[in-house]
Amino acid sequence: MKLEKLSQAFSNLYNACTKSINKRYDREGSLLKIRVKRNRISSEEYLKNAILYIHLNPVKHGYTDTIEKYEYSSLAVFYQTKEQNLREER
Repeated sequence: MKLEKLSQAFSNLYNACTKSINKRYDREGSLLKIRVKRNRISSEEYLKNAILYIHLNPVKHGYTDTIEKYEYSSLAVFYQTKEQNLREER
């Protein structure tokens, strides 16, 4: 999937979530008072660094000692091989 399509997919997801929450709680507008800064992922290296940054945040903020112990992390998915992923999908 091209980066532009991926970016649009996330934008659509965020917009759908916002509309759903606004409808449920009879509200309007943005969910966040402060706009979230979004950076375009322009290279594979930047993507790798962003993934690492996100997954290390629980350690940085003291939720866990090591990322391997953090039960809400999806980091293990990145370490799986394509064969493991295919087996799990079946």
